[in-house]
This record gives sequence, C-alpha cells and structure tokens, in this order.
Amino acid sequence: MEPGYAVDADEVTLTESSRAEKVLAAGMVVFMLLGGLWVLARLSAIPRPPDYQVLADRFGLPEAEKAYRQAENSLWHAESVLAERAARVEELRRAYEFRREEYRTVLDRGVDDPVRRREFEAARESLLQAETNRDAAAAVRDRAREALSEPEATYRQRQALFQAAYDQARRRRELALLALRFGYALPVFAASFAVWQRLRRRQSRYLILGTAGLAFATIQLAALVGMYGWHWLRGFTQLGVSVAGTAATAAGLVAVRRYLAAPERIARVRLRRGQCPQCGFPRPAALSPAAWAYCPDCGSALSAPCGACGRPRPVGAGYCPACGAR
Repeated sequence: MEPGYAVDADEVTLTESSRAEKVLAAGMVVFMLLGGLWVLARLSAIPRPPDYQVLADRFGLPEAEKAYRQAENSLWHAESVLAERAARVEELRRAYEFRREEYRTVLDRGVDDPVRRREFEAARESLLQAETNRDAAAAVRDRAREALSEPEATYRQRQALFQAAYDQARRRRELALLALRFGYALPVFAASFAVWQRLRRRQSRYLILGTAGLAFATIQLAALVGMYGWHWLRGFTQLGVSVAGTAATAAGLVAVRRYLAAPERIARVRLRRGQCPQCGFPRPAALSPAAWAYCPDCGSALSAPCGACGRPRPVGAGYCPACGAR
C-alpha cells in the first residue's frame, strides 16, 4: 500500500454492503412486480366478459339475421339473373342490328332474299324474347328488393339494440375491473407507505426493505393510473402531462425541502464534516468539538451542556459523545 493512504476496513465493508443491499432491493422490486402482474391478471378473470351469444339470443338477433341473409341472397340471385339476361339482350341486339342492316342492303338492291328475311325475323324474335325475359328478371329483382326491406330493417334494429346492450355490459365489466384493480393497488400502496414511514421514523436498519416495497407499490399504482389515464384522457394528453409533471415536480421539491434540506439533517452533515451546524464555517481539524464555544463566522453556539451528564455536547449532534445520551 502506498504511504499516506489508509483504508478503513469498516468503511469499505459498509460501502460494499450498501451496494449489495441496493442490488438485492432492486431484485426484490422486480420479483414483487412479477407477483403484482400475476395478481392483476387473476383479477381480470373475475368480472366475466359479456356473453355474445346470450345477448344475441335475448334480442332475437340470429333469427333476424337469418331472415335478412336469406332475403339478401334472394336479391343477389335475382340481380345475377338480371345481369345475365341484360347481357344476353345486348348480344342479341347486336346480332339483330347486323341482320337488319344486311337485309336492308339486299332490299335496297331491289331483291327480296327470303333467306336474309328469315334470318332478320329470327333475330328480331330472339331479341324480343330476350327483352321479355330481361323484364321478367327485373320484376323479380324489384320484388326481391321490396322483400328485403322489412327483414333488413328488423335486423338493423335488433342489431342496434344488441350492440347497445353489449357495450353497456362491457362498460360495466370495465368499471368492475377498474374497481378491483385499484381496490388492490391502493391499499397495497397505502400499507407500503405506512410501513416505510414507520421504519424511517424509527431509523430502522431494515428501511431499505420498506423502500423496496414502497417502490413496488408506487410503480404498480403508477402503471395502472397511466393505463387508465391514457385510455380515458388521451384527448387531453398534453394537459395531463402538464398537470402530472407539475404535481410530480412540486412533490419532489417538497420532499427535498422536507427530507434532504431539513435543518436537522444539514446540521448533522455539517457536524460530521467538522463545520458549524448553522453556517458551515470550517473548524480546524486539530481542535476538539468543544474547543470553540461559538462560531467565529456567525456567532452561533457550537456546544451546549448535555442534559444527562452536563458535559459539553456539540449542537446538532444526535447523541452526546461523553455519555451517549440522545
């Protein structure tokens, strides 16, 4: 070991122990979160989702849909037949026009060709028959369209009623699930915070366990709040981020002021560093804690008689260095 450097074995042990405790506490938070996810998953199975088939049967939706689909298929078939017959009419119209022009050309020459006449008349008869068949198919299509209107209206009406009931049942389930999840997460958070507060006030050596439990409960609750907040308030995302950020920042400032910047804590830290508890003026290392009765910078008293033994006790010290009284 190089001269001039001394290693305190107890300090090294405490430092390494503190790091190990933090690692173990982080692992504890992870494992507790796994358990929390398991509980949340089990809670999701308690409120039953709405039964689609039961609701559909209640409103007679299957029968109405069946009648509607049958009428729809009849209309589709009628439209297919009409399309085929309309195409046939167009085909025969072209053939008729060709035979008509062919027969007219022969007549213009002064010749009445019986073959051309028979072909022209046959084409005309075929066209007339095809037009009759097309009109009949159009009439069938119109009747199928009229027959579809009533079952379609019935089906749409029952479907709307079913959808409203289904959405209402789903919302009830979501509210029940919300109550179950927060009914689990909020008490866990409250209990964890109470345990952490108690351990902190007692300055327990197991405070890190309480901190790990509080971290788990906070992460779990924050995840639920974020999930439901995003689902319901996503239209107000910017406002929500602003409010949440402001609240978190204010809470952080209060925590810093209350715990980290507490006068008692600052006084103890300065005392450990050999400084005045009030202003932080450094005291020479060669002097004992009671060498200066008052701070030469701010004039504050640096020591006072111990209430238990009467010996000089540094102001701000948690325990008397002479008798150990608190």
